[in-house]
Amino acid sequence: MKQLLTILLLVSITPALQAAPGGVSSNLQLWLKADKGISQNNGQTITNWLDQSTNGYTASNTAGDGQTSPTFRNNTSDNINFNPVVEFDGIGNGLDLASDYIYSSNDGLTFFAVVKPDVEPDEQNFIFEFGRNKENSYAFIYANDAFRAWTPLDYGGKYSNIRTHSYGTNSVIYTGKVDFGTEQRIYLNGTSVYNENITLTQLTTNEIKESSNHSSSNAGPVTIGRQAKSIFSNDRLFDGKIAEIILYDVDLPDSNRNKAQSYLAIKYGITLDSTIDYLNSSGVTIYPSTTTSSGYINDIAGIGTDGDLNQPASRSVNSDSVVTITGSGIADGNLLIWGNDDGSLTFSSNEVPGGGNRLVREWIIAETGDVGSVIFSFDLSSVSGADLVDVSRYLLLIDSDGDFSNADYTTGATINGSSIEFSGVDLTDGQYFSLYYHVPLEAPTNLTGSAVSQTQINLSWTDNSTSETGFKIERAGSLIATTAADATSYSDSSLSCGTTYSYSVKATNAVGDSTAAIASATTSACPVTVYHNLTVETTGNGTITTSYGINCGTDCEHDYADQTELALIATPDTNWIFDSWTGDCDDNGEVRINSDKTCTANFVQQHVLTISVEGEGTVNNCGTSCTQTHLADETINLTTSSEGIWALDNWTGDCDINGNVTMDSDKTCTATFVEGYPLTVNFTGKGKIITETQECKTNCEEIIAANSTIKLIAEPEIEWVLDSFSGDCDAEGNVNITGEKSCTANFMEDPNIPNNGDGNGDGLLDAHQPNIISIPDQNSGNYLTIDISKNVTVKEVYTDLAENQGYFEEKYIFPQGLVYFELEGTEADITIYYHSLTELRATPHFQKYGNKTPGDMNTLGWFVLPDVTFDIVEVGGKPVVTANYHLTD
Repeated sequence: MKQLLTILLLVSITPALQAAPGGVSSNLQLWLKADKGISQNNGQTITNWLDQSTNGYTASNTAGDGQTSPTFRNNTSDNINFNPVVEFDGIGNGLDLASDYIYSSNDGLTFFAVVKPDVEPDEQNFIFEFGRNKENSYAFIYANDAFRAWTPLDYGGKYSNIRTHSYGTNSVIYTGKVDFGTEQRIYLNGTSVYNENITLTQLTTNEIKESSNHSSSNAGPVTIGRQAKSIFSNDRLFDGKIAEIILYDVDLPDSNRNKAQSYLAIKYGITLDSTIDYLNSSGVTIYPSTTTSSGYINDIAGIGTDGDLNQPASRSVNSDSVVTITGSGIADGNLLIWGNDDGSLTFSSNEVPGGGNRLVREWIIAETGDVGSVIFSFDLSSVSGADLVDVSRYLLLIDSDGDFSNADYTTGATINGSSIEFSGVDLTDGQYFSLYYHVPLEAPTNLTGSAVSQTQINLSWTDNSTSETGFKIERAGSLIATTAADATSYSDSSLSCGTTYSYSVKATNAVGDSTAAIASATTSACPVTVYHNLTVETTGNGTITTSYGINCGTDCEHDYADQTELALIATPDTNWIFDSWTGDCDDNGEVRINSDKTCTANFVQQHVLTISVEGEGTVNNCGTSCTQTHLADETINLTTSSEGIWALDNWTGDCDINGNVTMDSDKTCTATFVEGYPLTVNFTGKGKIITETQECKTNCEEIIAANSTIKLIAEPEIEWVLDSFSGDCDAEGNVNITGEKSCTANFMEDPNIPNNGDGNGDGLLDAHQPNIISIPDQNSGNYLTIDISKNVTVKEVYTDLAENQGYFEEKYIFPQGLVYFELEGTEADITIYYHSLTELRATPHFQKYGNKTPGDMNTLGWFVLPDVTFDIVEVGGKPVVTANYHLTD
């Protein structure tokens, strides 16, 4: 039957997430940023500044009062960290949202602005206001020397005093926080600089005196770059650059506020307060200012992509910042942030891998994901004495522990104006970097070579460097040695006599090598060649050959030059095999001819064993007839398998009665089978029976030669003993095969197991629980109960003497014996009950034989088991010592 299988494929389309500052999208009411929503070019007057929130407001010049539009700036001198700005002239520029009003009836308000004020003595340069002055509006004010903020004074808000600051005309992140019924607060670059308690509970049309025009009746719209009502003084207009404005109608929690501040800090190269860890849009720490990077909280900047943030190049806006890093094609979620330790900008630190110095200042990298290869640029215009000519001396040091004396380095510096640049650099999280001005090593001079023998030349030179880690010695262009630092000589041995050698010597360190000093020298003349005789001999039948000179058989001696090394090859004749070398050869037939030598190859004869069968049966590994080849004097044990009712009766020929034969010549053996009778072996209980030819673990049967007598050997399982034999056997297990016979081995549970067979006292007999075993110790005879738990199968457990297992060492004592475990699984919890011990007189050490390092068979040996605990429990009303531990591979 054919079946038609129909698969319904459901495809769900997930809408794109709303872009938001730092990924904080909830309650976002206004988002103006100069790099988006403006259609003008650099130097042109703005007509509209489009809001990037979902409200889609438009900031324009529509509210009258003689207001003029600000100017769009997008150039290297005006931009803030490569991002464009909107410039307000402080005379008549302003923007407003006309009749689009922004209230808050939630728990408060959060305001962000990135501004760069010009020098302006007026103290009330408005970044933002909505409403009628301090009684019926909220406003955020910042100038180059002062700031303030207010909320509606008539409804429980506060009109702050003018506060001074020291940021001057530097770019800042201005954050306003209004927490209804609690406080209003201002942060500059994340540092709290002002707060006052308020009782204000909302910002609605009841508290705000709004108007779509800058009204002379003291009402106004949402306004950017000036006060909202009509202007009567120039000190109410912002003078400077605004890059971004963000407004939420909620008091953001600290984590979301820090995400938005981190977004602005990375975008505009502004360093946040040292108590703030930088967060990405998922709330994950991307620059740990308070922990691992706490010593590097200066001039923090970053590149990368995170949602709406796309910053491919960055440099801190701080005046003493010198590092710019530029990436390209950075995938979303990947960020690279750096900060420095505020070290001086001088090349005076000698913590370098070679000669020269590095900048005292050093930086650390925090990378999230992988931004790939980037370009590093160091602006040295403010670094006194910086060399802007020999750019090849600059190296970028990269280190993993902050100690640059063993740092890796990047070469290939180029110069761009007053900046040193390195391309294709790929750093990882936690690495440190600094700029290194390398002084090349001085080459050694006065190199000479002197022959001191036929095989050795001594080199000497003058060391002219102060920062080398050693000297590279090359012979004929190949490196033969590297000396220690400060060396001035080297001996080259194992050379050939009468030969000229060329040498070069270069100073070296982690940064590179000096130029080379060159010299040559000739070893002493070769001596007159001396020859020695090699004689080879054989015992047995075979031949000896070498690559040249010896072919014995016929040519069994040859003269060789002194120190010749030879490998002899032994080949046996038919029915012979090679056994060993003796004389002056080693075990491999190798010999050095430094005097007359003799070597002997020893061959051993082989003999043929012919096997035949009479009756119905086979000889194992042979069948009913065969021939086999064996070494002379080797002893062979032949075994048989009977068929049907036939059984082996005897061996004849050259074998003894047990089928053994010694191969001192060709031999013949015959196995004779006769008809027999079946012997049936049965069981009660648990154990096994061993007959003459097999091991029976269940009821079994075999044919035994008629009129023979055999003995059955009983081996009980753990916790069982042999009670008796019954049937046709006697009490010892002997049976006379005069006809068909049957014997039964009767095993019973070991009556000597402590607590009447319940060795661990759990109320169940041990014999009925496969993972609980009670057995006597081979050393003392005392009983142990072993309780094995976890997801493990017990294959075999037995006690033994350590020396029987081949593990015995004199320094280990086994008073309670050795327990052997064969478990199927990777781990087990073990409890051993020592029924002979009622108290601990000393803390014993538990030794385990196994691999000390998991999986490494080279670490086999005895070692102390960790975390073994001891206890005393009651079993059957008696105290018993237990050992508890965890057993693993």
